[in-house]
Formats: sequence, structure tokens, C-alpha cells
Amino acid sequence: MTRSGWIVALAGAAFAAPAPGQSSDASRSLDAARAKQVRAVRLERGTVKVDGRLDDDAWLKARWVSDFTQKMPHDGAPPTDSLGLALLYDGDAI
Repeated sequence: MTRSGWIVALAGAAFAAPAPGQSSDASRSLDAARAKQVRAVRLERGTVKVDGRLDDDAWLKARWVSDFTQKMPHDGAPPTDSLGLALLYDGDAI
């Protein structure tokens, strides 16, 4: 598995695990109510330089998700830190 594949797999596992003290049924219904969808945007041309900066032109085409809420310590409250998530992919990588 490629490095990016491991990152995606680990992130998926982290979001799929029930929170401590919650049953898996309660966790599933809570997750379903709060489910977010992220649409990955295919890059036809160009590359993204993985350097921690988002100044490549490709990120202008991305569909960003940023309306997250926190889980702990105040479930459903606005986050204390901002977070934006976007996915780009091409024929070789995510």
C-alpha cells in the first residue's frame, strides 16, 4: 500500500471507531446523523507539491468542507481550531 493509501486507511479507521463509553449502535446512529460527504476532485493536468502549503493552483479547484463540530469536550459545539478538508486525485495518487 502506498503512503497516501495508509494515511487514508488510518484516517478512516479513526473516524469509524466508537467513542469511549458509547455502544456501537449509538455511535452508528450518531455518525449517520452527522455524516459529512467529501467530494474528491480529479486533476486532469498538473501536480500538487506536498509541502504543507496550499498555494498550488490545483487547490483552487478543490471542494472544501469546513463546517465541522467538536466531539469532546462539548459534543456539537463549534471547533476551537479551524479545519478544512479537501481531496484531490489523479491517475497515480490521492
